[in-house]
Amino acid sequence: MTNRNRLAVIPLTLVSVLLVACAGSAPSASPGGMVDALGDWQLSAGALDDAPIPLVPANPITMTVEGTRVGGRAACNLYGGDITIVAGELRFGDMVMTEMACDEPVMRSESAFLAAMARVRGASRDGDRLTLVGPGVELIWDRLEPPPAAALVGTTWILETLIAGEVASSVQGQATLMLRPDGTLAGSTGCRDFVGSWTDQGDGTVALEPMMDAIGCTDPLGTQDRHVTQVLGGRPQAIVDGPQLTLTTVAGLGLVYRAEGP
Repeated sequence: MTNRNRLAVIPLTLVSVLLVACAGSAPSASPGGMVDALGDWQLSAGALDDAPIPLVPANPITMTVEGTRVGGRAACNLYGGDITIVAGELRFGDMVMTEMACDEPVMRSESAFLAAMARVRGASRDGDRLTLVGPGVELIWDRLEPPPAAALVGTTWILETLIAGEVASSVQGQATLMLRPDGTLAGSTGCRDFVGSWTDQGDGTVALEPMMDAIGCTDPLGTQDRHVTQVLGGRPQAIVDGPQLTLTTVAGLGLVYRAEGP
């Protein structure tokens, strides 16, 4: 598996499903698939040219609709873009997508999903189930309940992604972060443990002062170690979105953490 995810513009003309509200819980549909699809969805079944789209439980396919933006995970890679109207139909514009390689079953799932989405021409909704259809295509989505929000303080955060501008990198080893209520912190870069202190700056940023030994790490963990320490020491902006914590600096470096599960 590679560990570099470069954001790439992919010219997919995906007919969307979004934005027009429907009353009641009865099945609803309209030309061009314009139904209420705001929120979070997970693909539960799909078919492309009469063949089932293979789904990998550990790598679900998701879709989130927020206003005129859409994004999610296509089994392996993250995707996102704007929603536009073309010839009376709602479509995704050029999509931004990471370029990470996953195991072959996951990549087969992603490839079939993207091919199917490119053919979608209509939609219907029945309560918490959304169906997208097109020539030789059916995609069935189930609504996802919003995940419970994790608290910035007192949560053990597990590092998932390194961000440098428009490049996202996966994490090697286990890197963690915990901000304690008493103003202390502890964690790991993946190769070095650290302790220290933190202060809420009151403007959406936190001042983190990690302290660790002076012995560096050899690459490739050394590169990750330097990235983590740069972000933590760069007075990052901290945003908690459900179970996800994102730390970003004005220099365009970032860390994406996920709250440790029960």
